[in-house]
Amino acid sequence: MIMTPAISNMIREGKTHMIYGALDTGAKHGMIPMDKSLAELVRTGMVAPEEALQRANNQETFKQLAGITGRTGASLM
Repeated sequence: MIMTPAISNMIREGKTHMIYGALDTGAKHGMIPMDKSLAELVRTGMVAPEEALQRANNQETFKQLAGITGRTGASLM
């Protein structure tokens, strides 16, 4: 993770729940949330959707990013 002043402040103030959102907006610093990275790996065929879904921070967000929202639960777990 790239440490920015904003991330440092969130950690210091105990607002760690806000870090994921800061990562999402920190693209200019090279930050990318795990779910976006997993979705890209699924889209390129490097990782199976089921495997990525198990490791996603937010499964619904991941499904949307990966474009797999129309699948049934049976095909993804």
